[in-house]
Amino acid sequence: MTTRLPLDEQLDVLRAALSRNDTLLEVLRRTETLGLPGWYVTAGCLFQTVWNVVTGRPPGEGIKDTTSSTSTTATCPGRPRTR
Repeated sequence: MTTRLPLDEQLDVLRAALSRNDTLLEVLRRTETLGLPGWYVTAGCLFQTVWNVVTGRPPGEGIKDTTSSTSTTATCPGRPRTR
């Protein structure tokens, strides 16, 4: 039987894994200084970082780029957000 951690513990484990990727942390720091509304980092580098940590590889291995995006509603008020 598989057991799951409570959500708060899952988030702690995720934060710990992602914080091992120095390049990702630098991208987050730099993007934050741009003052973009509603920005976020897309899933590719996040997924690969976690995969690398879980499989014992260097956290940044195989990651060629990190993409930051902004929310449509944050940049264009009144425009509906598509999902």
